Amino acid sequence: MNQSYPPISNTFHGRDLFVHAATMYSQGRRDQLIDFDPKELVYLNTSSTPTVAYIDSFGNIKTTQAIEPYYRHGMMLTVTTPKGRTFQIPFVETFGQVAISSLLCYKGSNDTLEIAVNLGSGAQTLDVSVGDALTIMSTNQ
Repeated sequence: MNQSYPPISNTFHGRDLFVHAATMYSQGRRDQLIDFDPKELVYLNTSSTPTVAYIDSFGNIKTTQAIEPYYRHGMMLTVTTPKGRTFQIPFVETFGQVAISSLLCYKGSNDTLEIAVNLGSGAQTLDVSVGDALTIMSTNQ
């Protein structure tokens, strides 16, 4: 976008920019948008296998796994990494519901499963990278 940027948001700045750009595009106001090379696009994995979609600066893992209706706080999830490591991780509402240095799973802001360590790095603990496929199973429905 060349002009008319929305105010900067500390938490949803990307969303605010893309919504603004999509609105302009849908209204035919394409003159305000910058052309781009399609080769620069990043394609997301659309397979049904849960994958690591993003790792934030704290090491929290955002997955592509949608939160299933049967997920209940306190239930255990079994997560297996590409290197064959398996972890039993509780599904909780907040980081404070597990001990410091403990793994936890929780509902992320876009209704997908996130994996973290309370005051630690989930990515380092699980030894995963963006794009890695995960096996995620409920051990008690």
